Amino acid sequence: MRRLLRRTEEAGVSYGMIFNVRTNPAYQKAREIVASGCLGKLQRAVWICNTWFRTPAYHRSAPWRSTWKGECGGLLINQCQHYLDIWQWLFGMPDRIFASLDYGKYNDFQVEDGADIQLEYAGGLHGTFISASGENPGVNRLEVWGTKGCLCVEDAARVYLDENDMDVQEFGQVNEEIYGILGHHRREIPCEAQPASPYRQVFQNFSDHLRLGTPLMAEGREGLGAVTLTNAAYLSSWLDRRIQFPIDEKLYDMLLVQRQRQEEDGR
Repeated sequence: MRRLLRRTEEAGVSYGMIFNVRTNPAYQKAREIVASGCLGKLQRAVWICNTWFRTPAYHRSAPWRSTWKGECGGLLINQCQHYLDIWQWLFGMPDRIFASLDYGKYNDFQVEDGADIQLEYAGGLHGTFISASGENPGVNRLEVWGTKGCLCVEDAARVYLDENDMDVQEFGQVNEEIYGILGHHRREIPCEAQPASPYRQVFQNFSDHLRLGTPLMAEGREGLGAVTLTNAAYLSSWLDRRIQFPIDEKLYDMLLVQRQRQEEDGR
């Protein structure tokens, strides 16, 4: 991807990402809420999305699917790229990552089909991203806690905001009761319906960019975020340790080639 970015910059041409999930009004609203600061200091974010149930028929449908050689991975590089993009779109890139990945837990292959990822931020935010392609029924739920409340996005369609009556840190300073209860109130945040054709929106945006100079919904460089999160998760899993950013890309490339060779040898 870095080579492609360099080539497009040298040629002076436009390069955009097809991150169609960014057109989803629920995630647009979530980004607006997080950016507004109404949640206060961000403390924790948890995203469980295991709606990617796939049977062996899917994985056998093309020789490149679910292989180190063809896809350079499985669940994370295929199904999860859009939501990992939304993660960094909402919170930015973490400072450290630790990943526990399941390889061939649900399928007869060597790539990952389950993921539990911890994302740590210097500012105090601690994130958890959980996904799998062998579990059914699945759920899609993102929750974000801050000192002033909690944001929840259900099924990529409904947004709820729980607002505390007082910032938790301020409440801790004034409360004198052993089991002091901080009140809060919930409301659903109105959102437009999911676009009937999000891909059409992305392509229209790209066309408008070329013809009218409209800013791109996702510039090519923004594609590095989700890919880098994925590669860091692989490194963490392979080395069984936390990975600092920026990651060692040469080490990642070397270990990926090892897995591609092992896959070819049938080991």
